[in-house]
Amino acid sequence: MNPQRERMLDLLADRALGGLGFAESTELAQLMTLFPDSEAIAQELEIAAASAALATTKIEAPPPGLLARVPLPGQTPSKAPPMQTRTVVMPDAPVRVLPQPRARRGVALAGWLAAAACLLLAVGVAVWRPRVVTVETASVDPAKARTELLARPGTERLAWTATKEAAGAEGDVVWNAAEQRGFMRFKGLARNDRARSVYQLWIFDRDRDERYPVDGGVFDVGADGDVIVPIKARLPVAAATLFAVTVEKPGGVVVSSREHIVVTAKPTG
Repeated sequence: MNPQRERMLDLLADRALGGLGFAESTELAQLMTLFPDSEAIAQELEIAAASAALATTKIEAPPPGLLARVPLPGQTPSKAPPMQTRTVVMPDAPVRVLPQPRARRGVALAGWLAAAACLLLAVGVAVWRPRVVTVETASVDPAKARTELLARPGTERLAWTATKEAAGAEGDVVWNAAEQRGFMRFKGLARNDRARSVYQLWIFDRDRDERYPVDGGVFDVGADGDVIVPIKARLPVAAATLFAVTVEKPGGVVVSSREHIVVTAKPTG
């Protein structure tokens, strides 16, 4: 097996069972960008771990006399005195899965998932899924947000340099390393057909292998060629050494061939 993939699988299993530290979380995020199926594997591990924890939860015995009041098939219910009831308001708090010891290195993930599935079938427990809460957020004007970021300490403003594939395009990139936030502004960049291609930003980091720059997000450009785009870096950037925009297939790519670079911007520091 690919050593990087094997390391990613180990870290995913560790995260599902007990959590990771900052260094391991950063390493895992980097490795997950190399394998398209990493998100699906992570979801399977999280569901299996949560379900296995619920399956081993102790179930309390019913109150004395309760079973006697439940008639068996064909029997007439006994005339027992009415039960007193009370309403208990339970807090709407998320279920917490307690950390379990880390899995032993070298155990195949397929076997680990199979064991969890067999446990669920044996006890007849339904798979638990977390409740999804949708939070409405107010729309933010990119131009206003960019202006505000420019006024903050530590913000850099770098002019784009266009290649032959984007002759006439101009604009700049605004980046604040401390806040890990930034914006791209373009003028005269060719419109893209999102069914055929998208633009994608790459951020080269001094502390990372230049073969694997940080994905800064994909975006589209309209007919007028003018747009302001927020930067969405998937990983922390310690020190940016180059910003580059490429043309990629719909949805973007994990690793770019860099065959179609349209603009670049290089910090002076």
